[in-house]
Amino acid sequence: MKPWRHSFVRFLASGVFNTLVTYAVYIGLLSVLPYRWSYTISYLSGIALAYLLSRYFVFKQSGGRYGIIWLGLIYGLQYTIGVLLVSIWVEMLGASALFAPVFAIAISMPLTYLLSRLVFGGRKPQRPTGPVK
Repeated sequence: MKPWRHSFVRFLASGVFNTLVTYAVYIGLLSVLPYRWSYTISYLSGIALAYLLSRYFVFKQSGGRYGIIWLGLIYGLQYTIGVLLVSIWVEMLGASALFAPVFAIAISMPLTYLLSRLVFGGRKPQRPTGPVK
């Protein structure tokens, strides 16, 4: 299996775990907050969890000095797309807010993987270029 496939499988596994955790947060918050606030708070907690999972499980690399910033930007983009999709799901399609995040994740997940791979897994280890001592 090619290395990127290993990381993709780990990305999917970590995504399932992250989704289950943040979906539980979303459902818990949905009983006391509007769906947009519930989505936003659960999403922000998911960014922190995604960084830890990407760093230590999926790509096993730090992402460099700015890894956390890049991941925040990636997930900020995914959030923007996601909240738009959640709104479309609820307001335009008239579907239940309970399943809106599932719809948003299914649409935005491939883009998130590709961008995360650029941050965490896009570099190969550097080989020494000078003479060996």
